[in-house]
Amino acid sequence: MFASRLMHDVTQPITHMKNVVDRIRRGHLDVRIEGKMHGELDQLKNGINAMAVSLSEYHVEMQHSIDQATSDLRETLEQLEIQNVELDIAKKRAQEAARVKSEFLANMSHELRTPLNGVIGFTRQMLKTQLSNSQTDYLQTIEKSANNLLNIINDILDFSKLEAGKLALENIPFDFRESLEEVINLQATSAHEKGLEITLKVDPKIPPGLVGDPLRIQQILTNLVGNSIKFTERGNIDVSVEMRSQAGDSVELQFMVRDTGIGISERQQAQLFQAFSQADASISRRYGGTGLGLVITQKLVSQMGGEISLTSRLHQGSTFWFTLRLNSTEMPMSDLIEVELLTGKQLLLVEPNMQAASVTQQILSQEGILVTYRSSLPENEEHYDYVLLNLAANQTYDEQSVAAWIEQAKRMAPSVIMGTPSTELALADQIMTEHQIQCLTKPLSRRKLLQSLINEHVEAPQAITAPVETEESERLPLTVLAVDDNPANLKLISALLKERVETVTACSNGQQAVNLAT
Repeated sequence: MFASRLMHDVTQPITHMKNVVDRIRRGHLDVRIEGKMHGELDQLKNGINAMAVSLSEYHVEMQHSIDQATSDLRETLEQLEIQNVELDIAKKRAQEAARVKSEFLANMSHELRTPLNGVIGFTRQMLKTQLSNSQTDYLQTIEKSANNLLNIINDILDFSKLEAGKLALENIPFDFRESLEEVINLQATSAHEKGLEITLKVDPKIPPGLVGDPLRIQQILTNLVGNSIKFTERGNIDVSVEMRSQAGDSVELQFMVRDTGIGISERQQAQLFQAFSQADASISRRYGGTGLGLVITQKLVSQMGGEISLTSRLHQGSTFWFTLRLNSTEMPMSDLIEVELLTGKQLLLVEPNMQAASVTQQILSQEGILVTYRSSLPENEEHYDYVLLNLAANQTYDEQSVAAWIEQAKRMAPSVIMGTPSTELALADQIMTEHQIQCLTKPLSRRKLLQSLINEHVEAPQAITAPVETEESERLPLTVLAVDDNPANLKLISALLKERVETVTACSNGQQAVNLAT
């Protein structure tokens, strides 16, 4: 009887509470412990029921929070999706606007360049006529200003094409060294006018014939060399090319342009390759320019698969370098120089500039010529086969001093060749006429230098005179058909052709040209 009572009052309630707790544990938070209990069991029942109520309330509150968070997240995702769509639309509109802008700039630049070419062309034609000193000065100012404007327009045109992805690169064989020398020779006058020496050093391991886009490589070098000349007041502009590696026909080249100019601080270097910016606002006021040159250069190098960078310190000059990978090719065997005739010849090189001397000495020594270098004519008159007497770009010379040097050099060698800055062309003409020696314009071209030495070796001495241009002697017995739909261009082309050929027929459209040709 006692056991039955114990089971009724203790065991059954505990079992019931255990079952309720199990159901609560499984998530049935609405169940409660029912029935009347006594003492501690009643307190335990009330505690379990209170716990169940708290859990139920907490569950409801938590579910509400989850629902609210889910709703907020869904709303946020919808907003993000809308924003992404809007951003995508805005991006496409911006790209389209940039494309339209670039096309507009390209078209406008072309429209501006066409009449400007006429201005420059006819200015040069006027300069060939009989003019007073003031008229010549005015026309030269017009030509210089128009050329500056044309350079700006060309920068904008190239930048627009690059931005629009419309600049196509060529892949043609070309003579590597001659392409570089052409750039250096074109820039030489600007350098020599400032008293700067400009040099070109090419690694002899580089194949003479390469495949690529020679005009764009020239454009890159022209931009870099032009910048160096612009920001250098004294010293040197030294261009060098080295072969970094070779794999089969593929060669990796590193181009370097060093100057002794104003240099660039680290802070300014970060702005150099940004469009329409220059290292300092005062630079554009003092030196001019659009700030596009280096941007175009960087984009061209990148499009060719290379990289570009610089090292510079303020007031200590700069070195810009870039790399390109090109393929080598065989070049035609025409115009070969018989350099074997020069092997073992003794040559005295007189060059005031050490870097220019180093470059010239490399060219000569590479062909087996025994070179003795002096910065000025030595007093002891030793005997040589040749004397190469170069004048410095940062000095002025009078004819008497130069004549004395030439006579001294003639006592040292049967053949004397003089190298003169491009700003001393009148002096060079006078020297050739009066002293009967060859004159070459600095920087010395490898082909012209070696050919001049060979000419001295194989040809009998004869009178050397400065070239005289005559209108009749230059005209060829040809009839040329000139066609252009722009009247100014057609007039300029016809005027230029009439200086070279006997008959010029002008046509303003293609149909007219076809009718005349047939």
